[in-house]
Amino acid sequence: MKSRIIALPLAILSLLLTSCFEESTVVKIKKDGSGIVHTRTYTNIGGGLGLLGGMDLEGAETESSTNIPSEEELQAKAKEMGDGVTFKAVKEGKNKAGWAGYEVIYEFTDVNTLTVSAGTSDLNDKMAMDAEPAEEAEKADDLISFKLNGDTLAITTPDPSKGGKAKAEETEEEATGNPFGDDAAGGSIGDMGAMAMMAPMLKGAKIGLFVEIEGGIKQTNAKHQNGNFLTILKMDLGALLANPETMGELEAVDGATREEAQAAADKTAGVDLDLQETITVTFK
Repeated sequence: MKSRIIALPLAILSLLLTSCFEESTVVKIKKDGSGIVHTRTYTNIGGGLGLLGGMDLEGAETESSTNIPSEEELQAKAKEMGDGVTFKAVKEGKNKAGWAGYEVIYEFTDVNTLTVSAGTSDLNDKMAMDAEPAEEAEKADDLISFKLNGDTLAITTPDPSKGGKAKAEETEEEATGNPFGDDAAGGSIGDMGAMAMMAPMLKGAKIGLFVEIEGGIKQTNAKHQNGNFLTILKMDLGALLANPETMGELEAVDGATREEAQAAADKTAGVDLDLQETITVTFK
């Protein structure tokens, strides 16, 4: 199984074949351990790789789409995030670029029972649709969990080294080589120089997972802090594809140690990632 927090660039690129999107998840935590999970999902159907074909992208009018999940689906998502997590509200909206989408707010009473993944909303669902049974069974390895002890919050992140342990065993040899397989020449996204040319088309495509500490931060060991916000994962696809050689390094760390994966992420443009096993935060 490829750890999803590392596999995200590849999954995102496959989704961009049909659309361009922006997704963020903010976990806002109060000092008493309660809080909310706020997801924002916006889609630009006219963007992404589906626009290739000689169209003039500069100033082109783009189409947006809003596919709001049903209340039953959102209640199910809340249940997946842990005991005491409830669906509170959903509303349509647009991002600064004018892409249509929606926002969802979930409430939790005890952060100690909360778990979230890098894609709490649409992205996570689309990745799950392509998951192998073994991957689905072990998806708990990719969850981010929390432990509040007094004024100190500990955030536990997925271990990327577990990504290489559950690759499916080959039961029989293929009669011929697959020219479109993962190991085919030119099949690696990181080796495709043309990706740099596609970067402008994917401008605005982003995904992120953040933690917001209500009341302020007294002390933290987080690698990426901006005021009361901690960045667990942030990817800018336009910047990422503008440097395909560094993206190749990132996709090559499946099964790597935390240190190796962190080093690859640190030198990859368009990626902010904190892979410390435990990120600690002290409330003010």
